[in-house]
Amino acid sequence: LLAAGYAASRIERIDNAFPVGPPRAAASRSAARRALGAVNLDLAADDDAPVVICASPMTHESGPLLLAKAAGPLIARYPRLRLWFVGDGPQRDWIYDHLRGEGVRSSIALPGSFCDFDDLFAAADLFVQADDQGLDSILPSAVSAELPVVTIDSESTRAVLGGGIMGDKATADLVQWVPGATSKLLRSAIAGVLDDLPERRKKASELRRIVLRNRSESESVGAHVALMERLVRERSSSRSSSASIGAVS
Repeated sequence: LLAAGYAASRIERIDNAFPVGPPRAAASRSAARRALGAVNLDLAADDDAPVVICASPMTHESGPLLLAKAAGPLIARYPRLRLWFVGDGPQRDWIYDHLRGEGVRSSIALPGSFCDFDDLFAAADLFVQADDQGLDSILPSAVSAELPVVTIDSESTRAVLGGGIMGDKATADLVQWVPGATSKLLRSAIAGVLDDLPERRKKASELRRIVLRNRSESESVGAHVALMERLVRERSSSRSSSASIGAVS
């Protein structure tokens, strides 16, 4: 908005809230995997299989393409690994053909788009934010689901996870940042989390606690209501002043 020429005094920033969801539990994880596997065999995963989920439109230079390029070496290192690519787009066929060519088709799922991510996030072990898509909803929902997060380091993702209204640098230390948008760096970041899942789950739990305390849905709604009330008061005051001037004239 500033770049478009709007005055800073006219811009009100209210950060998106993080939704409140149930804390993670092993029983919920198992139940979600059974439910998803019953609906789509590609989403079937044993309890001891690590599941990585990436949810983003499948377009040129998007996050799913980076993850697809990293898939072969990751699955070679973690044979029981499952990669779930959630979403659609013009590059979906390329991703499918690439993964099949890599010989890892049995380890991946491309189930299409979802409106409700609750079961997906409950069943997964790690969320990958490999581009700047879904920052308003999907990424906050993954954090609220207490999933360890691997994310491309960008100004946009930092605004959600490492600053903004929270002003708490500690939150930035609770996710795994990828210093560049390359498949090699993404692969290394994912491997670092998978090699240390128990500790990463503790960090994900702490991140969830912080964001729900500082960016709750109730506070976001309250901020919007307060803004609307202030604007109404200012408009009413402006009309009263105009009427008074008119009467004097």
